[in-house]
Parts: sequence; structure tokens; C-alpha cells
Amino acid sequence: VWGRHERRRERRRPLSWRGGPAPGPVRAVAFLRHQGAMVHEYVRVEKLPRRGVSALLLGLDASHVKSISLDRVGLPAAAGSALSDFLRECTALITLNLGGNAGFGDIGVKAIAPSLREVPNLLTLGLEGVGLSDAGGRVLASCLPGLPLRTLKLQHNKLTDASAEAFGAALTAAGTGCRLERLLLQRNRIGDRGATALE
Repeated sequence: VWGRHERRRERRRPLSWRGGPAPGPVRAVAFLRHQGAMVHEYVRVEKLPRRGVSALLLGLDASHVKSISLDRVGLPAAAGSALSDFLRECTALITLNLGGNAGFGDIGVKAIAPSLREVPNLLTLGLEGVGLSDAGGRVLASCLPGLPLRTLKLQHNKLTDASAEAFGAALTAAGTGCRLERLLLQRNRIGDRGATALE
């Protein structure tokens, strides 16, 4: 588990935990809680057992976390529920990266999508290579209106023209308040019809 913490009234410095195999869920949480008054703002997990996701989130103060990176850690679809609950408390979260977790899929994305509306400062969402198809893509597109998102990364998924049209509609509909600036869709299954909808 890597991260950055801040001890109140003291200079911020990097926090890291190394040595041997990936920590189990209990050890990871114990490490984070051991910091006492320290507030963890940036959390990056490189290797974590599937059952460790919920335990890790329980060890964090959601109201202070600004960035979470769970790229390529084997995140299963079932983790979407725990993430959804955690996101509702993330008032300071700016970046959420879940890329490279092919098993997260539509189920995981559908689970977290409604909670995204309750993250007031989220600017970057990374969902590249998570096995996302149109079923999850349309749900995600429906959540865009009103979100503060500036960058949405959806490369290397299974999205087709149907999702592209849904995103296009969300981006162009009057009065939605959508502020998305970068929508990355490379390496999907989007054809001319979808490309036209996004113009």
C-alpha cells in the first residue's frame, strides 16, 4: 500500500509500506490505522487480495482522501458495493482510478455509478480496461449530467455505438451541467455512427 499522509500542523511527507508479499487485508488496515492522527490523502494499492478491498476502505478516513488508485489489482465486480458505500463519504475525492480490472465489468460500474453523484469534487475517473459493455456504459452516461468530471477514461473496453450515442446525448443536452472535457474511448467497438454522435 502506498500513499501520502499529512500529520496535522506538520509538514506533509510520503508514506509507504514495503517488504515481502502483498499485505493481507488485516495487515493493510492495521498499518493505516497505526498512523494515528495522520490523515491519508493519496492512496495507491499495487497488490491486494480480493477480500482486502473492503478492509482497506474501512481503514481510511473517506472525508480526507483525495486520490484512490486501485489499478490492476484484480478488483472483482463484488467490490463495487463496498466502493459505492465509501464514495458517498468522499467529499474531498478528486481522482478515482480503477483501470485494468477486467473482472469489475458492468456489475461493478453499475454499483458505483449512482454514488458518483455524491462526490462533489471528482474530476478524473479511470475505468479503462474494466470489461465495460453497453449495459454499464449507458448507466454511466446517464450519471454524467451534473457531475464535476473533467476526464473520463474508458479505453480498452467493449463499448459500441449505443454507448457513444448515450454519452453524446449527455454531453450535448441543454441544462445538464455536464462539464466533461476529455472522454477517452480508444480501443472500443465504436463505429462511424457513434463517432458522429460524439462530434
